[in-house]
Amino acid sequence: MQLRGQNITIVNSDLSAGNITPNPGGEIVIHATDTVRLNSDASDGISSVTSGTVSTGSAGDISVIARNLSLDNNSLISASTGPNLFDPTGVAGAGGQISINVSEQIVLDNLSDIQAINFGDGNPGAINVVAGTIVILNGSQISTDSFASGNAGNITVTGNEIQISGRQLDIDAAPDVIAASGIFSSTQVIQDSDSPPVSTGNGGEILIRGGQLRLEEGATISAEAGVGTFGLAGNIVIELSGAFVADNANVSSASDQSSGGAISISAQEIRFNGDSDITTNVNSGSGGGGNISLTAPGGIFATGDSDILSFSSDGTGGDITFDTPGFFGESFRSSPSEIAPEDLDDNNQVDVNASGVINGTISSPDISSIQNALSSIISNQIDTAQLIAASCIARGSVPNSTFYITGRGGFPFRPGDPILPSYSTGDVSNIPPSASESSDFSLRTWQQGDPIIEATGVYQLSNGQLVVATECPHLSDDQITSLENSL
Repeated sequence: MQLRGQNITIVNSDLSAGNITPNPGGEIVIHATDTVRLNSDASDGISSVTSGTVSTGSAGDISVIARNLSLDNNSLISASTGPNLFDPTGVAGAGGQISINVSEQIVLDNLSDIQAINFGDGNPGAINVVAGTIVILNGSQISTDSFASGNAGNITVTGNEIQISGRQLDIDAAPDVIAASGIFSSTQVIQDSDSPPVSTGNGGEILIRGGQLRLEEGATISAEAGVGTFGLAGNIVIELSGAFVADNANVSSASDQSSGGAISISAQEIRFNGDSDITTNVNSGSGGGGNISLTAPGGIFATGDSDILSFSSDGTGGDITFDTPGFFGESFRSSPSEIAPEDLDDNNQVDVNASGVINGTISSPDISSIQNALSSIISNQIDTAQLIAASCIARGSVPNSTFYITGRGGFPFRPGDPILPSYSTGDVSNIPPSASESSDFSLRTWQQGDPIIEATGVYQLSNGQLVVATECPHLSDDQITSLENSL
């Protein structure tokens, strides 16, 4: 099935390809030279593009190619594989792949989803999204889920600018839940099934590549093997050329009874603001907590109640590795290794912890270069008022001197600024009052009641400007020698 045109709009309609045969299902291709838009009116149903199978035959793939793609108001693009209804002894067919290729912008808004779901034991469908800009808002999600023995599909998202923001009440959920915007891969159990709920599938991998990624207002990236499942949680890999910023947002990998997935974030700089957490967790069993690896040449900055935690209830806590020149945590201090993760939340400080029956290893960055670059402030500061009061203009052919303050090296003032030079400067001090042997050459600060020194002439500076000033008194050779010895 193919749809081609300049602008393609689907409103309150379903474009579907189902498979009940042992043969491969049909492919859905939507190709627009400009915009593809799905929009739904809750009173008339939802707009969707779906592909599925309930037999041994595979589901068809879904492919969307456009300049822009918009999904709004519960709109859906979905590929699913279900239990084999026609041959219960046979393996269900594989789920269809979802491929989204957009040259400019993708916007998912108001609980709209791109999802791949597995209800059987077949191989899952994967999701691959490529766009210049990707915006996921108000409870919208990109997700893969498994509710049976099959695995959840993998998710790959690539974009120059990626923004995920907000939550929204999902009135169609049972019970009503607040849906977080984000990217999710999970294995779950259907609690209301007639047979005992069993899910042994593994969670899918999440790979995000691009320029900058910003998570805000409850946004979440999660790979989970849920309650009652026995599979492994998927890994999360984020690779960015720019900044990773989490502002009251979360990145997590969790497993109920098996091993937790790992989290790896590589970016130019990494920032956690507000209550932002990076966590891996195993609720029960001997599985190890997933490792957390953070790589940022520009530094890692954490403020508020942000935490980096790797826990395993009965196994080994995951390792936490910082590959960065510096980690800066607001009110940061090491927490006890035996503490529970919930006790580290809402304590208004940054926590880093890797606890388990056997604790994980935390590899902190070496910041000795920063500490060694700091120098004490001199106690004898220059009195500028004193210099102004005794200022004058002096004739002479000696070239003017220049004083540069270069610092002692270390971090730049702002990210992206050049590194400060490492040239040392000497101590700066006032000229001692005893250096003056003449009342005409006093460095005493001018005070009310003192005579005002009148200008003695007009003098031309080396740059051609004319100034009205007082000529410095002539110093004798002895006075000059005494002044030089005092400096």
